[in-house]
Amino acid sequence: MSRLSRALRHALIGGLLVTTGNAFTATHALVVAGFGGDADYDQVFNQEAETIADALSELGSVNVLAAGEANRDSLAAAIRDLAASTETDDTAIVVMLGHGSYDSRNYRYHLRGPDPTGVDLADWLSSLRTDSQLVVLATSASGAVFEALAADNRIVFTATKNGQEQISTVFGRYFAEGLTLDETDTDKNGAISADEAFAYVERSIEAHFEADRRLASEHALRTEVEAPMRLARVATTTDYDIGTRTALEALEDEVVALRATKNSMPPGEYLEKLQELLIEIAILEAEAEAQP
Repeated sequence: MSRLSRALRHALIGGLLVTTGNAFTATHALVVAGFGGDADYDQVFNQEAETIADALSELGSVNVLAAGEANRDSLAAAIRDLAASTETDDTAIVVMLGHGSYDSRNYRYHLRGPDPTGVDLADWLSSLRTDSQLVVLATSASGAVFEALAADNRIVFTATKNGQEQISTVFGRYFAEGLTLDETDTDKNGAISADEAFAYVERSIEAHFEADRRLASEHALRTEVEAPMRLARVATTTDYDIGTRTALEALEDEVVALRATKNSMPPGEYLEKLQELLIEIAILEAEAEAQP
């Protein structure tokens, strides 16, 4: 298969590009390790947070709140800082790891000191004004606030489907793990999207409970729309230099922006513009591969 036909195939199935916006967008993230209740859980949550932050840092700025530091006030302040540091065209990502609980009325995210409720989280997150948002609540009982966290331009992942699934979850473990593995990049375009990361988590959770011969005590939930934002880079067969890689990503971003306007354009005009961009991508790749 030629480079051009491979690029065309990926573009048509939505896999060539795993971001939104334009060539000048930036990614800003906040990763929170919740209160474990004991040293072992604190260590686990901090390690997951570190792994996720390392992956996200390849794409932009990341702020991490560790298990021993995160509390209600520091989380609220960190979300305010995230909102203040992002532009409309940017991507904002918030990942919250740890334990949660639900008493049939209120969800609570376990941090040191007073626990923030689901109402608190929804209120603080409402300050985010970016066109592209991802909120991952990887705790037990997190499904209880799935609808409360939903908003325009926001993808939401929760570790459970409701508030009754209150056993400690493994979602965070596999979410972190998936951002480090080439196999998560199922379309083989050199990046892991939020869609691909969630799919890896679902496969891994299913295998986890099958291996233990137990009924699954958690069922991940997600917003039912495409989540193409990049979360991590992975190795590719061709190791382009930074200039070529940046230029390719800018062209890929243009294709995503074009796809977003497809329904408002005459079919012929859309296909013509798509072809022009794909040819530019193919030429740039060919030139890079021809270099000694």
